[in-house]
Amino acid sequence: MTSIQLFDKPFRLFGLPLLAGTIACILLGANPTLAQSTFASVVGTVYDASGAVVTKCAVVIQNTGTSARRETSTDAAGDYSIPNLEPGVYQITINAPGFQPFVRQVELTARETARIDGQMAVAGQAAAVQVEAGAAIVNTDISNIAETICSAISEPSRTLVAAKDSLKRIMAFRRR
Repeated sequence: MTSIQLFDKPFRLFGLPLLAGTIACILLGANPTLAQSTFASVVGTVYDASGAVVTKCAVVIQNTGTSARRETSTDAAGDYSIPNLEPGVYQITINAPGFQPFVRQVELTARETARIDGQMAVAGQAAAVQVEAGAAIVNTDISNIAETICSAISEPSRTLVAAKDSLKRIMAFRRR
């Protein structure tokens, strides 16, 4: 069998694939990009009353539980992004010269990307308004599947009754 001189000892050729495989496993197994994150993020676009984007707005997000605070500003397209946020309840404040502050409160969960678009009102035109809303039902910013815990419905609603009636008609049709 053919051998190669390696480290002052003969190294047989069948040991070469074993050495290459070991090195490949070490290099590929130590990849930190495969780790999961528990951080959330917030993205959005800031508009004025006419629908035009507002650039160079100061965007401040503060965790209401820990008082942790992060700041950024909108870019030339009116977009902003605040990544790596711990799960919790946050208050987002957007300020721009000539506009009233936009304030919204949102609850972030692990690995969630929430879209909070700001609608800025011209200063002096309306009073400061604080808008509170739950998370969006459909997330168009990322393509992942998340688990959601739904609360039980205490009494049937009109849509459930309508769905039940439709199901009865379908089952009756299939029996014919």
